[in-house]
Amino acid sequence: MHYEVELGIVVSGTLRCDYQKKSFTLGPGEVWFTGIWEPHRTYALKKPCTLALLLASPDMTPLLSPWRGGTRPWLTPFLAPIGKRPQAGARRRESLIGVAERIGQALEGSPEDLGAWLQLCLLEALLWVTEGQTRQPESVRAIAKPGDLTPAIKKAFQTTRFVTTTEGARACGLSRNAFSRRFHETFQMSFSNFALHHRLSGAADDLLHHDLPIKAVAAKWGFRDISHFHRTFIRHFECSPHAYRLQSRQTHNQE
Repeated sequence: MHYEVELGIVVSGTLRCDYQKKSFTLGPGEVWFTGIWEPHRTYALKKPCTLALLLASPDMTPLLSPWRGGTRPWLTPFLAPIGKRPQAGARRRESLIGVAERIGQALEGSPEDLGAWLQLCLLEALLWVTEGQTRQPESVRAIAKPGDLTPAIKKAFQTTRFVTTTEGARACGLSRNAFSRRFHETFQMSFSNFALHHRLSGAADDLLHHDLPIKAVAAKWGFRDISHFHRTFIRHFECSPHAYRLQSRQTHNQE
């Protein structure tokens, strides 16, 4: 679960991508999209399983904001409902595998303009996936510029405590109602949920990389009630904090 949106391309093998309520099996040339703070897991079902994975900050705009003449926000495929996210047609899967291979070559070569090069690869992948689509899903509204909300996002990221919607609105110089409306239109979630996901992500990282007691992790990330932390963690990660720590460390040890 992370702030950056995610585009994955399967190059070889078979992959299962799990969201909280849906699961998809993907083969070579197929893709998956992950939204902001969206819990997800991937499993290799047929090995060797090779993939390319691109993470992009939602406020990354230099190359991506004007794509398709500005008629469709580039974030739309990531924020659409899970069942309505686009998938490449069979005739475009080889093209997507080619994009993935060029990403690998760029990472091996590490050119000075690597960031711009990867943005172009992301843009090309988005164009292949959405080719032939004339309009965005009806359930996805026009997305505002994430940069306008940067002060609130920074405020949430700069602390481990609970940050209120009122504080986020004040940081952006907006009324609470205007801020809430704009934030939801942009990220398809409320600011309170955005800040909560940030804290949960930080707590999960601490569970994996540090030996702090679970109660101490909960307190560090603004959960004063340990039972509330357990309930919230299970709702988002589908396991208890203790089970998450054990499972994640076992996976890392196997790798």
